[in-house]
Amino acid sequence: MTIKAIYPPPAGRPRWSSEATVAAGLDYLSWGWREYGRHPIPLARHDGWTYQAVLAGTVCLQLENAKTTIGTGSVVLISPECAYGWSGRASDRCKILSWIWRDAPAIPGLERTPQGWSAISLPPVALATLRQLHRETRSEATLGGDLAAQALGTIRTRMDILLARALMLETGEGSRFRLAWRWLTDHPGELRPVRALSDYLQMAPSSLQRLFEKHKGMSVREAALAIRMRAARQGLRNPVLSVKEIALHLGYAHSGDFTRAYKSFWGKAPSADRKAG
Repeated sequence: MTIKAIYPPPAGRPRWSSEATVAAGLDYLSWGWREYGRHPIPLARHDGWTYQAVLAGTVCLQLENAKTTIGTGSVVLISPECAYGWSGRASDRCKILSWIWRDAPAIPGLERTPQGWSAISLPPVALATLRQLHRETRSEATLGGDLAAQALGTIRTRMDILLARALMLETGEGSRFRLAWRWLTDHPGELRPVRALSDYLQMAPSSLQRLFEKHKGMSVREAALAIRMRAARQGLRNPVLSVKEIALHLGYAHSGDFTRAYKSFWGKAPSADRKAG
């Protein structure tokens, strides 16, 4: 078995390396269609953490004592201690994105991979984000300089955050809903909750709506409004805060809009509720 070897792309393919990639710890970058059945990658360990996403088709991940099939929409995260290779049937083609970063993942928990590797399933929205991050990586790798190196470091962090959130969602639908509810509770001033939550959880808006209907029997907007109005009532109990300050804190540019929303929800104006309290 070959140890600590990186197999470069065939002749004619660009090798994405510059002072910026060296400074950022990006050792390898590749993408496109592969035929691992015809051109397998031998078993080896690499001086870095491999991130390989499968955008289309399937690929066989070869390990020292086992092999497993990785399908579309999965990202394989492999530590330097794990020897691996890629193979497949002669007729198979797959489309991949690949990075090898020198340092361990920036997000705690991602580096604790069972047997040195893990496969993380991504929803379509998250997979599209990962594709955009790869395009940004290629762009910054060609620029060079300190700013490009910093940008590459930011891209790495965004990748790790994306994968960490996907792992959280894989623990179950109930956990996914709790994560969504906690986010709404922490952001009562968000007036576009569907869009914001979809971006945060990397979920399609329709899937997000079904999640809330199942667990709360209400839409995302209804849940966000209920949380916002409870936060408003809590704020009114603080005599130091004016109605206008509470309105601004909860995302309302005009206190009149806040007053109408509050009265519609609670049946009385904020000023009347404060006096009653």
